Amino acid sequence: MEYQMDLEKSFMRAMHQVAAKDLSESQLSEQYEALGALIREQIGPIWQETKEKQEKEKSVYYFSMEFLTGKFTQKNLEYLDLYEKLCDFFAEKGLSLQKVLSIESEPGLGNGGLGRLAAAFLDSLSSLSYSGHGYGIRYEKGLFKQRLDHGYQTEEPDNWLDQKNIWEYPRFDEKLKVRFGGRIRVTKEGEELKFHHVDYEEVYAIPYDIPVIGYKNGNINTLRLWSAKSVHDLNFHEFSSGNLSAAFHEENKAKSICQILYPNDSYYEGKKLRLKQEYFLVSAGMQDLIRKVEKRKIPLKELPRYIAIHINDTHPAMAIPELMRILLDEYELEWVEAWDITVKTCAFTNHTLLEEAMEKWDINLFREVVPRIWQITEEINNRFLDALRNKYQVTAAEEIEKLSIIQYGTVRMVNLSIVGTHSINGVAKLHSDILRTKELKHFARLYPDRFNNKTNGIVHRHWLLTANKQLTAYIEELIGDGFKTDPKQLKELLKFE
Repeated sequence: MEYQMDLEKSFMRAMHQVAAKDLSESQLSEQYEALGALIREQIGPIWQETKEKQEKEKSVYYFSMEFLTGKFTQKNLEYLDLYEKLCDFFAEKGLSLQKVLSIESEPGLGNGGLGRLAAAFLDSLSSLSYSGHGYGIRYEKGLFKQRLDHGYQTEEPDNWLDQKNIWEYPRFDEKLKVRFGGRIRVTKEGEELKFHHVDYEEVYAIPYDIPVIGYKNGNINTLRLWSAKSVHDLNFHEFSSGNLSAAFHEENKAKSICQILYPNDSYYEGKKLRLKQEYFLVSAGMQDLIRKVEKRKIPLKELPRYIAIHINDTHPAMAIPELMRILLDEYELEWVEAWDITVKTCAFTNHTLLEEAMEKWDINLFREVVPRIWQITEEINNRFLDALRNKYQVTAAEEIEKLSIIQYGTVRMVNLSIVGTHSINGVAKLHSDILRTKELKHFARLYPDRFNNKTNGIVHRHWLLTANKQLTAYIEELIGDGFKTDPKQLKELLKFE
């Protein structure tokens, strides 16, 4: 897609907007912010057009604790077909675009393969013009950064947001509330039981949107990241009394949810924080998703026709009981209908191979942090066990123990993810085969049609076009440029062996 603009006028306007300086007086950081303002002006109308077009399409929402995106700016400039033009423009001004790009911080949103897969999926979905969006957490300190101190590795917070993220759009007017702890009070209205969450701790979930730009196709999807904020302002009485710790207690407790990716869970408070992170993500995401469904006037019973929810590993598995909570408690659907909608809407990618490494939560902690989700998960398990005995004729105690969602004092998140979704995939053929024939064989016998394989690949544009321009140019000389949008064309290189 061609973007028509007078680069000099547009860039100088952006420079005046962000720094009130001429280009000759500006610092690298100011040039970087001006570059961001320039691009935001270009993509705004395209992003809005994409959203309007997708109102009529089925959309996938990808829930993941990680999105290992890499730096945004150079990739986005290339995808917008602006990189070479801006290189020339900066060179004409005696400046270097690469120097400006070099100051960008690596987003601290992911750690490994799970996060890279999530980012790659979003890239591919947008580049293929699918309506595919991500939900994640806006970690303020990332995972950690490493340095050597007298020959020893030390870890420090990764303060990647100290530098302005020119690609994020805060949506303060779309904030939501997420509840933790407390207790569930049950009342009866006629023949109906009503569940009331009381004495809870509440935080705001504030969305920050990042554009996921498709490769030269005029399509822009959204990665929505959530940041936690206390619903209570500074405790002025405690502050005035000199009790600073108490004055900022609620604010700091809320902020802790979004500070670090994978906090240390070798102690109780660390485990509790991780569980709160996972529920914070799925509750904010699910509430937001249902809000979008209402805006599109989609009947809830038709949710699977218009919405697909993908759970990337077990960290977002509470999306299943959270969707049930919304359908049961807020929209008053009957259990059977709500469960049918949930299973048909949700799908699951399993990344873990060994059963002992699969995520489990102590039931006492689970009940403490998410009491209503615990009740719903317990009821899911009870109904599932009834179906095992009465529908599937499973009677062996050992097999029932393997299949049960709640067993040995723990909630087994893989089991919940399998029971509550219509599709379960591994990430490579061997991995999927081992899951089907060994680690999850009892489930595979129960639900043979749900298990499938999706071999993970990479986004070659990230690892080739952006990372190695000389090699890209050479390949283009050999086989043309079709491989940039169709990686299968890279097979043509085999004829040069």
